[in-house]
Formats: sequence, structure tokens, C-alpha cells
Amino acid sequence: MHDGSLKPEDLNKDLVKQIYKDLSEGAATVYGEKWKKFDVKEPQSLQQKFKKNLWQFSSAKTYTQLQEMNNNLLDKGRIRLFPEFLQQARKTNQKFNENYIQAEHQTAIKGCQAAEQWKIFMRDADIFPNLEYRTVGDDRVRPEHELLNGVIKPIGDAFWKIYYTPNGWRCRCYIIQTAAKATPGKFDDESVLPEFRGNVALDEEIFTKKGGFFKLLNMDHKAKVNAEYMKLNAPYDEAYTAQNGKKVYANIFADESDKVKNVETGMIIAEKLEKDVFVRPHIDVQNHKNPEYLIDGKLADRKEQRGKNISSNLNSAKKQGCKTVVFDITEDFKQSLEFFKNQLRGHLKAHYKGAFDEIIIITGNKAETIKVKDLIK
Repeated sequence: MHDGSLKPEDLNKDLVKQIYKDLSEGAATVYGEKWKKFDVKEPQSLQQKFKKNLWQFSSAKTYTQLQEMNNNLLDKGRIRLFPEFLQQARKTNQKFNENYIQAEHQTAIKGCQAAEQWKIFMRDADIFPNLEYRTVGDDRVRPEHELLNGVIKPIGDAFWKIYYTPNGWRCRCYIIQTAAKATPGKFDDESVLPEFRGNVALDEEIFTKKGGFFKLLNMDHKAKVNAEYMKLNAPYDEAYTAQNGKKVYANIFADESDKVKNVETGMIIAEKLEKDVFVRPHIDVQNHKNPEYLIDGKLADRKEQRGKNISSNLNSAKKQGCKTVVFDITEDFKQSLEFFKNQLRGHLKAHYKGAFDEIIIITGNKAETIKVKDLIK
């Protein structure tokens, strides 16, 4: 950074991954092995939402740290000498990655625990319609949290959309179920920081986007774009293990609109064709290519074939830069595989010579792979 080779908006992949690892390990103490899995039966689970939130927070925090280090390049308008800059950089690193990370790690744990508790509260709402805010009651309790101690409100009250725990760094407060009468009146504790005003279960995020790190990142357009590209380095969850040992992995930022279908098709490929399948992240940047798969180290695009749009599907896959196309023909060609192959052969010969190397055809729970050179000869 001192030599200008790294700017804050460039972010730093290794730092983002390390911060995420530290926070993720905290969340994993709550969810166990489920934290590293993707369940097609619960594609929108809180675990999935939290993983994305922790990664985005890690990117925003990285930007903030690098920005502070960049600000330390100058001392009263004078460029610091490298030894002096290095000393300042080490102080910044200690603040962000020793002091801050401890509180953030605890918040990740507390947030996941509170979110799981909320599920229980909702389940038991007929028996215990109200919730009570509690502090631990010792001399370390913050005055602003003491103001909330003993407040009882119905589970559906707006109070719990703002003051559900945790509502501060290293917050030790907790919530209990109760059938006792609700506390009258409204409560507004302005001392609770904006980044802790919320409900982790309802907001589906542990570190709210109202926080300072996110605000700073969002002020820098290039940093926002690079944070989006940083998703290419985000972790993959294990989604399926075939009997032959091959696996399907789904990136935490895989496209939600077709993630389940992509995973289910990947299961068939892993089982029948004995290939590891990776469902890739979706990058929301204009003109960026987003092929769904990485199969045998090659980019591949999945197409759900309906009607006569074979050519448009091939054209779309070509634009994605794929040499492999996965056609799911279950809906329209289930009983006519050879007819589909003939149609496909004609389109490849006429318009797509040299564009593709391999076609994978899915029919129901069956899969077949064909080399294009063999199909068109």
C-alpha cells in the first residue's frame, strides 16, 4: 500500500477470507456441520442468509481497514517514511483484526443463537405470547441496556423489531418467554447504535447494512463493484455426495432464482456421469458472464429445454463463454431423446461449429455426455 500498488477500493482477497473464516467459525459453533452444507429442502434458510451477510461484512470491513491504513500514508501533509507507515499499519491491524474481531466473533455467535431462539419463540407463541428483555444483572450491565431490563411485550410488537438481542458489541442480554402481562407504553432507547437496531431473525442478517463499514463501502462505487467481484472467492457448501463419492458444491452466492434446480441437475451429473459439480456464484455486475457450473474444471451453462428454442439456448451458452452445455430436456423431450439429438446436431452444424466441446443431456434422472465432434460427424 505504501508504494501505491494496493488501493482501499481494490480490497484484499486474503484479508476478506480471513475475516470471514473468523466469523464463520463462531457461527459454526451454533449450527455445527449444517453450517457447511446446502440443503435443497431449505434453500432460503437463515444459515444461508447469514453466510452471505458475514461475507459481505468481511468485504466492507476490509475496505474500512485499508482506507484507514491509506489515510495513515500522510502525516500533516507529509508522506510517511516506510518504517513509520509500517508502525501505523501494525496498529491498525491490531485494532481491526485483534480487538474488533473478538467482539465481532462474539456477535456472530450471539446473533445465530438469538435467531434460533426466535424460531422457538414463534413456535410457542400460543402458550407464551409475550417476551421479556433481561440483562445478566451484574455491575457490568450498560445503563442503556438496564433501561430495557424487565420490559415485556407481545412477540409481534414493534419493540422486538428494534431491541431484540444482541443490541450492542459484547452484549450479554437475553430474552425469555412469558405469559405475564405486557409492559404498557412505548420505549425508545436512542443510545442503542443504529447497527444494532433490529432483529437478526426477521432482518436475516447479523451485521446490519446500517453499520458504519457498509456505509463507507457504499460511498465508493469502485469498491462496491469489487466487493461484488469478491464473491468469486466466496466459499462453497457441500450440497450432495453421490454413492460413487463425487460431490455437488453450491457457492453461497449462487443465483437464488435457479439454485435448487442447478443443484438437483448437478446431483444427476455427479451420480450418473461421476463428475464433481460446482454451482458458481452469480455476480451482479453489468455485462459480467455468469455460467452456472464448473464441471471437470470447465465452465458450463444449464439450459432447461422447452419447445424449439434450441438455437437460442446454444447462443446464450456461447455468450457465457462455455464450452459445455447442460440441456435438461425432461419437460419436452422425455420420450424422444434421439429426436432432440437430431435437432441439436442440425443447429450445431449450421451455426455453432467449433463453439462447444461437450453436451450433457439430462432426461429425468438419467444423464448422458456427448462430445460435439462425435455428434456432428
